[in-house]
Amino acid sequence: MSIVKHHKLKIEKTGHIYSIANPQAFRHWMLCHGYAMTAEQIVHKFKDLDEDNNFYYAPEALSSFYYEGDTQNIPVASWMTSRHRLDEIADYSHYLNTCLNYFSKNVSRVLFGFSQGATTLWRFINAIKPDFDIFINWAGDIPDNTEYDTDYLKGKKLIYVYGDNDKYLSLERIDNLKWRCQKLELDVFFHPFKGEHRVDRKYLRMIYERHVKTHKI
Repeated sequence: MSIVKHHKLKIEKTGHIYSIANPQAFRHWMLCHGYAMTAEQIVHKFKDLDEDNNFYYAPEALSSFYYEGDTQNIPVASWMTSRHRLDEIADYSHYLNTCLNYFSKNVSRVLFGFSQGATTLWRFINAIKPDFDIFINWAGDIPDNTEYDTDYLKGKKLIYVYGDNDKYLSLERIDNLKWRCQKLELDVFFHPFKGEHRVDRKYLRMIYERHVKTHKI
């Protein structure tokens, strides 16, 4: 009887990154979109947000598929899954680190992730320990099967934003996330807003004015 064998092979793959605003700005944002989105969609949320003093760029996840919309199949992207989990984490962490170091040298760094993109950034942060100033997790999970280096994260601003009508985030779920942050000794600011599972541009501007624009480097 034949036995199916599993082989692994490192390959090169082309990453696509979309950007907006001022590349010469002193503050750079790396944006990670959510499941079944594109990088262009998440970048669009940052239009007109103090573009002179910020540069926004979004790597697109390397796994593409057709999403069934109302009238047509739309090509979208997805980040890592649990299949071949450790290889996925390593590959995506390398991809994001390459983007971060290519675009953002000698500047203030803000990491922003929406939904699945935020969870991906947690994996990246834990695997690479990149230099950054602020991480905004917008309605994404905080992985519980991970050990966090609290000494490394000290002095970095960690913010969790979520809609009070998010169908994926019940009050019980939020309470559990807060409890886990306390248990893990992660100093995370939790900010609810009135809305659903989406990046609300009005509240995004408020978060920017309150937590990013005034942040001392």
